[in-house]
Amino acid sequence: MLKIEDQTLTVTRGELIATIELPPVPVDALVRVWSVPADYRESGLFVAVQAPGQAEEIPACDTTEAQFLGEVAYPASQALQRQKAQAAAHARIEAWRDSQERANIVFEHAARRWDGGLQTRQRLQSVVALTALPEGFFWTDAENNDVPVSLADLRAINAAHETATVMRGFEIHAGQRAMKAALELLELPELQAFDPAQWVSAP
Repeated sequence: MLKIEDQTLTVTRGELIATIELPPVPVDALVRVWSVPADYRESGLFVAVQAPGQAEEIPACDTTEAQFLGEVAYPASQALQRQKAQAAAHARIEAWRDSQERANIVFEHAARRWDGGLQTRQRLQSVVALTALPEGFFWTDAENNDVPVSLADLRAINAAHETATVMRGFEIHAGQRAMKAALELLELPELQAFDPAQWVSAP
């Protein structure tokens, strides 16, 4: 008879009882047991833990001296399942953070709304580094209006953009830190299904 309890396999053969400590597994598996010669395994047992999709492991001794005793279901370790689910949720949160940091923003300055983001930063910084602007220079706002600007105006827009970028970056950082803290309170099914976009949009 084969029985698993608290990661311990008990093999009962008549009056003989053997117990074997099993390694924790992150997914439900099968434990397959053979009776083998003592010179092959001191316990007289060959135990294979087989996860789904893995090749079957069999004793390497003379097959005529090995007897298959049976198999028993081995449930996944809750601790390992949680670790795996938490690592996957962390990866989703970090992917959300990266996508948010790459996304464009719209910020307000001088009673107008302006487009912002990494490309805008590059464009602005290349222009504000100049000592003078071409005649008739303008900057286009988020409503697609061409706004005549001086170099001082552009430097003010650039400063406002940097402030907005820093604030948005902090919001993203605070959001991902709050999400990671929230993971600690979730049950395993909720942890496995965790979606950063839904968490952010929840009321």
